[in-house]
Amino acid sequence: MSASSYRDPRPQLDTKARAVRSEAADFADPFSEKYREIMKEQWQAKLLCLQGWICELLIKNQQLRMALMEIKSRETEDKSGRST
Repeated sequence: MSASSYRDPRPQLDTKARAVRSEAADFADPFSEKYREIMKEQWQAKLLCLQGWICELLIKNQQLRMALMEIKSRETEDKSGRST
């Protein structure tokens, strides 16, 4: 390998490092488009998770309500059966 054909790899590394730093700066800047996009995705994921929990709670609430209604109807049947 001659001295004239040698290529210094540092300029390429410097370019990659600058790109990484630039991307990190974009993410850290709350006014950048990339930051807003990432935050939007994170909030959408949180929203979906909350919606799932709400659905689970509504289903459980309905199950408990139905069980309570059944217990109450049995109690009224027992009371009416005993009093006659």
